[in-house]
Amino acid sequence: MKAKRILTFGAALLALLLIFTGCSKKPEAQKLQDKVVAEVNNAKIYNSELEAQLNSVLGSHASQFQGEEGQKMLAQFRKQVLEQLIEFELIVQQSEKEGIKVTDDEVNKRIDEIKKQFQSEADFKSALSQAGITESELPGKIKKQILAEKMIQKLFKDIKADEKEMKEFYDKNKANFFTSETAEFAHVMVRDEKTAEKVIEEIKKGLKFEEAVTKYSVDQMTKNNKGTFGALTKDVIEQMFGPDFVKVIFSMKEGEVYSKPLPTSSGYHVIKLIKIKPAHQRSFEEAKTDVKNQLLQKKQQEVYTKWIEDIKKKAKIKRYI
Repeated sequence: MKAKRILTFGAALLALLLIFTGCSKKPEAQKLQDKVVAEVNNAKIYNSELEAQLNSVLGSHASQFQGEEGQKMLAQFRKQVLEQLIEFELIVQQSEKEGIKVTDDEVNKRIDEIKKQFQSEADFKSALSQAGITESELPGKIKKQILAEKMIQKLFKDIKADEKEMKEFYDKNKANFFTSETAEFAHVMVRDEKTAEKVIEEIKKGLKFEEAVTKYSVDQMTKNNKGTFGALTKDVIEQMFGPDFVKVIFSMKEGEVYSKPLPTSSGYHVIKLIKIKPAHQRSFEEAKTDVKNQLLQKKQQEVYTKWIEDIKKKAKIKRYI
């Protein structure tokens, strides 16, 4: 399988970069070499911080901004990222004005959680180094992140969605709650084709599929769940396993075990189709959880937009790009 629950070193580093951006106190020598791109009240945002955030957001897509038009788009995107950094600093400053506190225990717990995303202490320290952060600076960065989170939680704490609002939102946005055709299936994943063929033969002779999963599957993510996946759309199945999987699964009958092993980059798969669910418009009751989540997100966005704009009007903000 392509999907993995454990963060790779690169993904964990990206998470660190996103956490560690924002205004910081820099040594005087660095200040002389690093351009100030914005001032938020008395706090400065430096170009290095902007570039770190920009690179973490763009990732491998940075190379796509070529030519005159691409550079114009990149300049515009840089301004948008700078605005995010300005807003982050304003949120932190507002949290301090409102007396929000963060304890050392909260900071230490968050640092421990971040460390667990890395394979080793060496990887963690390497990520800090690449982000341009020393271990002594880390608690201060984490404290600002938690302050911002608590401020947003406080801002949203009274936002609710009642049944009537949810029903009205559903009626106006039914297209958002249309479900594509999905398939539920189970698999036994093994390392080589010969073993996969052996599994198929044993199933033909009477071995239950669930027993084959326990006996042979090397996919630890699904092994304890009888090899099953939840309902997946064609697009998701293709992303996870490739187009051949999609063609086979949607050509099978419910309960059927496919007669040949299906190869992927992870190994060979013996698959059993459990259920095909046709595309359909979900009813309000069926989509209720998603309706509530989307409505709450809409309300939160509206509240946040008004709140941050009001704070910006009162703040002294200077932008230099």
